[in-house]
Amino acid sequence: MKALERRGIVRDPIHGFMEIKNIEYDLIQYPLLRRLHDIKQLGLSHLVFPGATHSRFSHSLGVMEVAGRIAKRLVEVARRGKYCGYFFEHCDRGTEEFIEVARLAGLLHDIGHPPLSHQLEISLIELARMRALQGDESLYEALLASKGSSGGKLHEAYTKTFLRRLVGLIEDEEYEDFVKAAAAVLGGISKREAADSLERLGLATGSVDLIRSIISHEIVDADRLDYLIRDAHMCGVVFGHIDIERLLVGLELDDSPEGPVITVHSRSMQTVEDIFDARYKMYKTVYYHHKSIVLNVALTRVLEAIVSSWDEVAPDYLREYLGGPEGLYSPERIASMIIDRVSLFTDHDFTALVSNLMSKGDRLAKRWARSILADRWLLPISLIKRPDSFIMELTNTLGVARNENDDFELTETISKELGNLADEINSRFKEKIASVLTGVNMNSVVVEVRRERVVGSDVSDEFYSRSIYVRFLSRLGRIHLIFAYVYSDYENVHRELYRERSKLRRIYREAVIETLTNALRR
Repeated sequence: MKALERRGIVRDPIHGFMEIKNIEYDLIQYPLLRRLHDIKQLGLSHLVFPGATHSRFSHSLGVMEVAGRIAKRLVEVARRGKYCGYFFEHCDRGTEEFIEVARLAGLLHDIGHPPLSHQLEISLIELARMRALQGDESLYEALLASKGSSGGKLHEAYTKTFLRRLVGLIEDEEYEDFVKAAAAVLGGISKREAADSLERLGLATGSVDLIRSIISHEIVDADRLDYLIRDAHMCGVVFGHIDIERLLVGLELDDSPEGPVITVHSRSMQTVEDIFDARYKMYKTVYYHHKSIVLNVALTRVLEAIVSSWDEVAPDYLREYLGGPEGLYSPERIASMIIDRVSLFTDHDFTALVSNLMSKGDRLAKRWARSILADRWLLPISLIKRPDSFIMELTNTLGVARNENDDFELTETISKELGNLADEINSRFKEKIASVLTGVNMNSVVVEVRRERVVGSDVSDEFYSRSIYVRFLSRLGRIHLIFAYVYSDYENVHRELYRERSKLRRIYREAVIETLTNALRR
């Protein structure tokens, strides 16, 4: 088949030499996918980890490679275990096509990411909710409309729309079958819409569910296997190493009421533990670095300023295709703008908006735009720099007083209470700093708290019961990390906060200990 012929080879810093097939090469040239070159995988995290400038495109190529390797292994397992009929019309037909659809699903799985990836997505959602609470529901209604009745994440709504539009752009019939099958895996179209294409490729509809598990699975997750290793490498941290080859030899298929599912043999449990370990440490150290959280706060304020002064800062092409700022939540409008090659909706577009804001916005808009582009000291100030160490310090301090030193349940309680008592802690903190920052209007000082769970509770009994280490990490990962930060919209006030940041952190710790001590005595 022409689609499956090798077109070239690329060198990847994570996976080495990777083959590129004809269909993959040609799809990469479409604007809907080519734009990923200019969208950073970790958003603004390069301001914290200077090496983190890698793109969604390099990640997508990596997921394509890993998905293909997993699919190849599962073909071998399906033949040996007599599962062929569930996935292929015959064991000697459809296997190459199955592997290629898995590769394409990996290549296309992030096609809908907005500029700055998850960071801007988070800010778009937060802004819509903030304005709804203030009485303006236009953005929130646009958000709900984009996500549809199925819900899900905003970038997933973009992805589904972009995939539907991509299918409509394919003129080669052979390519169209492969792209339709991949789109069905990723939810861009239904299995019914892809039925004829699957049949021509020699694939049963059950193959769609299996490939979906290859891309997004608790453990055998091509997406996670690539981003954990790639992000660790680019950020310069050492705990992202995962032995993919060892994992592959342990992959198996097992029966379930819904059909065969992917499982992992005990011979590969060490690699499963490494995956959970890497995931826990990457979230704690990189994705939830205290400066990354601060950048999220600043980005939301910048986006708020852009929306408020849209007519002044948005260039003509954005206002033509998106209309008002609610167009940022419209996958259809954004897709049309990209397909028409007016704008690829990348980091460059967003940076240009922020630059316009810095020159044309009002005082508040300029203040927040400068915090992102120019003056680091204008970012919100972290009151807790290492939340896990902070929580353990509180556990040890309060545990001694209760004769419960190093008690895990107390650690969980303290983490929970830090969130529940945030308003009381903030009030006590502001009272204390009023005596330090004399002459500063406390009404202009904002203290906020965020809770983040390092690893979700998505650990099935299969892995939870087979590894003491996974069980421990699962329990540890359910403890929320607490992030607190302080800032002011007024530069003169914020400058005073910045100058006294070390003292403010000490005062915040005192406020936390006093509040928690009183709460735990009740």
